Amino acid sequence: QKQEIVRVTQQLLDAISCKDFDVYTKLCDPAMTCFEPEALGNLIEGVEFHRFYFDYGEIILE
Repeated sequence: QKQEIVRVTQQLLDAISCKDFDVYTKLCDPAMTCFEPEALGNLIEGVEFHRFYFDYGEIILE
């Protein structure tokens, strides 16, 4: 079970690194919630908030 968690976590990190939003959404719960610094303390629900960073993250960091 531990190896499976490590394997899936690596897949998620690879999807983020490669900006593969399709794989990212398959690995994440569509009803996930999180707090992100960019949301200024607001609760984020779902994965759509993160799509922005897959699409425009490099532009923002330049």
